[in-house]
Amino acid sequence: MKSKSFFFLLFLHFTFSGFSQNITSPEMSTRYIVISYPDMQRFFPVRSNRSSQYIKERGIDSFRVIRTKINKRGKEKQLKYWHQYNFNNEGEITHFEGSKKGKLSSYSYDYLQGVKWNREIVYKKKGKLKRRETMIENFDGAQYSRMVYVQNIDGDTVSKTILNSMDTTTMTGTDYFYKKGKLNYKWFNEYYPNRSKKRTTVYNKKGKEKFVWDYQCKDEGVEIKKHKDTSTVCVSKEYDKDSILTEVHHYVGEKGNLIKTVLKYNKKHQMILYKRVKGSNEIPMSEYTYTFASNDTILTSSHSKQYWKGKLGYEYFKEFDVKGDITSNIRKNFKRGKLVSETNVGYRYDAFGRPAKKIATDVVDGTKQVWYFTYR
Repeated sequence: MKSKSFFFLLFLHFTFSGFSQNITSPEMSTRYIVISYPDMQRFFPVRSNRSSQYIKERGIDSFRVIRTKINKRGKEKQLKYWHQYNFNNEGEITHFEGSKKGKLSSYSYDYLQGVKWNREIVYKKKGKLKRRETMIENFDGAQYSRMVYVQNIDGDTVSKTILNSMDTTTMTGTDYFYKKGKLNYKWFNEYYPNRSKKRTTVYNKKGKEKFVWDYQCKDEGVEIKKHKDTSTVCVSKEYDKDSILTEVHHYVGEKGNLIKTVLKYNKKHQMILYKRVKGSNEIPMSEYTYTFASNDTILTSSHSKQYWKGKLGYEYFKEFDVKGDITSNIRKNFKRGKLVSETNVGYRYDAFGRPAKKIATDVVDGTKQVWYFTYR
C-alpha cells in the first residue's frame, strides 16, 4: 500500500533534516538552531544517546584527557591539548575547560527546570563571560514549540528563534527569527486537516515573500516545473510483506535540482537505512545502514558513508554490545575515491571499567593517536 505523506521536521531529527530542505541557506538554517551539549561519544566507547547513563553507571564525576601522537618510528609526542569535564549525579555535563594549542577556554552548562531538553550554556574565556545560550522547549501531545536565544556579555539578546505550535482552528503556525532585536525572517506554515504540512512561506525583514516550500505532492512521473523561489517536497510511503516501511523523499529546488532520500524502518520503526542521492543519475551523497538483533530493537552494527562530488570521502564501521557500548570502531578516509588511511580505535580500561587509554591506530602507515584519561 502506497500513500502520499509529509515529513515534519523536529530538532530530534535535525541530523537528517537536510534532505527535505536546504538548511544551509540562512532563511532555513536559522529556523533549526538548537543548543546541544558535548557528545561524550568522541571519548567513550558508547552511543551518544547512552553517554549520560554510561558516565552514571561508572560513577564518573570528572575526568581529564590529554592527547599524544606516535609516529612511524614509535616516538611519542604530547600535543598542546587537554580537556576536562565535570558531571552531575545524572551523568550530565556541567562544566568544561580545556586548552588547544595553548588557548584556554571554559564553558558551564545548566539544565533548566521543566522539560528534559531545556538547557543553557554559559561561555567563558579566561574566566570572563562571553556569551549565554538558552533553549526552552514545550511538548503538548502532538504539539511542539521551541525558543532559542543568545545573549552577549552585556545581557543583550543577540538573536532569538521562535518556533510556535500549530493553531488547530486555522491550521496555521508562524515562526520567527530576530537578530539584535529586529525581525529578520518569518515563516508562515500551512497544514492540512490531518496536520500534515501543506506549505511554508518565508518572508524577509521587510515583510516581502522570499521563498516558498510546497509540500503538495505531484503524481509520480509528472515533471515538476521550475518556479522561481519555490521548492517542492514530496514523500511516498510503502510497506512490504515483512512490514518494512520505505519512505522516499523527493525535493525539487527552485532551479530544478533534485535530491532524493530513501529511508527504511523495521517492524519496530527503527531506522535501518538512510540514503541520499542527487540528480537524475542519482549521484551518491551519503548512506547510513543499521543492523539490529532479531528483536528489531537492539542495534548491533552501523555502517556510514559520506561522498564528496560523487566519490567516497570516508566511511565508518561500528559494532555494539547489548548495552549499546561500542566494541569495534573503524574509520576509512578516501581521497578521490582511493583509500588513504584506515583507523582502528581501541580502549584500555582501569579497575573500575573506565577508559584509561583510547588508541587510534592507522593501519596504513602505522601512526597512532593516544588519549590518556585521569579521573577525580
